[in-house]
Amino acid sequence: MFELNEILLLVVPLVLLHYGLAVYCIVDILRNGPKNLNRTAWILLVLLFQFFGSVAYLLAGRKGSANDQGSGDP
Repeated sequence: MFELNEILLLVVPLVLLHYGLAVYCIVDILRNGPKNLNRTAWILLVLLFQFFGSVAYLLAGRKGSANDQGSGDP
Protein backbone atom coordinates (compact mmCIF):
# COMPACT_ATOMS: atom_id res chain seq x y z
CA MET A 1 0.00 0.00 0.00
CA PHE A 2 0.99 3.61 -0.41
CA GLU A 3 2.55 5.43 2.48
CA LEU A 4 1.40 8.88 3.52
CA ASN A 5 4.62 10.48 2.26
CA GLU A 6 4.16 9.02 -1.21
CA ILE A 7 0.57 10.24 -1.41
CA LEU A 8 1.56 13.72 -0.23
CA LEU A 9 4.33 13.89 -2.84
CA LEU A 10 1.70 13.25 -5.51
CA VAL A 11 -1.13 15.39 -4.18
CA VAL A 12 0.59 18.52 -2.88
CA PRO A 13 1.97 19.69 -6.27
CA LEU A 14 -1.42 19.15 -7.90
CA VAL A 15 -3.19 21.14 -5.19
CA LEU A 16 -0.65 23.96 -5.51
CA LEU A 17 -1.09 24.06 -9.29
CA HIS A 18 -4.86 24.02 -8.90
CA TYR A 19 -4.96 26.99 -6.53
CA GLY A 20 -2.18 28.77 -8.40
CA LEU A 21 -4.27 28.62 -11.57
CA ALA A 22 -7.28 30.08 -9.76
CA VAL A 23 -5.19 32.89 -8.26
CA TYR A 24 -3.63 33.64 -11.66
CA CYS A 25 -7.06 33.86 -13.27
CA ILE A 26 -8.46 36.12 -10.55
CA VAL A 27 -5.46 38.46 -10.74
CA ASP A 28 -5.74 38.56 -14.53
CA ILE A 29 -9.47 39.36 -14.28
CA LEU A 30 -8.81 42.20 -11.85
CA ARG A 31 -5.89 43.67 -13.83
CA ASN A 32 -7.01 43.31 -17.44
CA GLY A 33 -10.74 42.70 -17.26
CA PRO A 34 -12.50 39.98 -19.21
CA LYS A 35 -13.65 40.37 -22.82
CA ASN A 36 -17.16 39.09 -22.08
CA LEU A 37 -19.38 38.99 -18.98
CA ASN A 38 -18.16 41.21 -16.15
CA ARG A 39 -15.47 40.91 -13.54
CA THR A 40 -17.75 39.80 -10.74
CA ALA A 41 -19.32 37.03 -12.83
CA TRP A 42 -15.94 35.65 -13.92
CA ILE A 43 -14.54 35.75 -10.39
CA LEU A 44 -17.59 33.86 -9.11
CA LEU A 45 -17.22 31.28 -11.90
CA VAL A 46 -13.54 30.77 -11.09
CA LEU A 47 -14.25 30.42 -7.37
CA LEU A 48 -17.37 28.25 -7.60
CA PHE A 49 -16.27 25.95 -10.44
CA GLN A 50 -12.62 25.98 -9.54
CA PHE A 51 -10.73 24.08 -12.23
CA PHE A 52 -13.41 24.31 -14.93
CA GLY A 53 -14.07 27.99 -14.23
CA SER A 54 -10.37 28.80 -14.58
CA VAL A 55 -10.04 26.87 -17.81
CA ALA A 56 -13.23 28.47 -19.18
CA TYR A 57 -11.86 31.92 -18.38
CA LEU A 58 -8.53 31.19 -20.06
CA LEU A 59 -10.26 29.84 -23.17
CA ALA A 60 -13.22 32.20 -23.53
CA GLY A 61 -13.00 35.19 -21.25
CA ARG A 62 -9.46 36.47 -21.40
CA LYS A 63 -8.67 39.69 -23.26
CA GLY A 64 -5.76 39.71 -25.66
CA SER A 65 -5.85 36.03 -26.57
CA ALA A 66 -4.77 34.80 -29.99
CA ASN A 67 -8.42 34.72 -31.09
CA ASP A 68 -8.82 38.47 -30.45
CA GLN A 69 -5.79 39.53 -32.47
CA GLY A 70 -6.91 37.94 -35.71
CA SER A 71 -4.83 36.37 -38.44
CA GLY A 72 -4.49 39.50 -40.55
CA ASP A 73 -6.83 38.21 -43.26
CA PRO A 74 -9.78 40.45 -44.19
